[in-house]
Amino acid sequence: MFGQADVAFPFNQMAGQDSNVFQTMFTPSEVLQTGDIIQLTFPSGTSIDNVSLDTFSPFYSDFNDFGAGSITLDTTYSGDGVGVSTTARQVKIRVNVSGTLDTNDPITIDLKKIINPSIPKGPETGGYTLGIKVIRAGQTLMNKTSMPYFINEAGSNNLTVRIYAGSAT
Repeated sequence: MFGQADVAFPFNQMAGQDSNVFQTMFTPSEVLQTGDIIQLTFPSGTSIDNVSLDTFSPFYSDFNDFGAGSITLDTTYSGDGVGVSTTARQVKIRVNVSGTLDTNDPITIDLKKIINPSIPKGPETGGYTLGIKVIRAGQTLMNKTSMPYFINEAGSNNLTVRIYAGSAT
């Protein structure tokens, strides 16, 4: 994590393409409790129709991987632990907490099946940002905006690879 900065970025930054993994890292400034909801609001043009957690992520089994205690997905929420509102471009994740957490414990969430906006935005535009909230019992405890991330114009080149198998001598 970049100090205490709240960051979000797609691993694939090509416009209109699958992000591969979309990573969000933030410090909630609150000690999370079981039942809290982390709400991520994506910028206009982002498609989250099929979003899910990345089960291959090192943070999948503990969003607080290096901190004390553990933060895991509450799989009883919305069937798989992830609620999605495609029209509001929001992903909601309800958490289970065990052990003693610290206020400054960084949280890392890796999502997949997110399609980047089709309009590229570089540093000269201010880029895109992600809204990050922590909600407890219907009350917003934390409301932050990530640092900007940038989406690049997709290229039009092709790469052709030919593999030849020769005979052994």
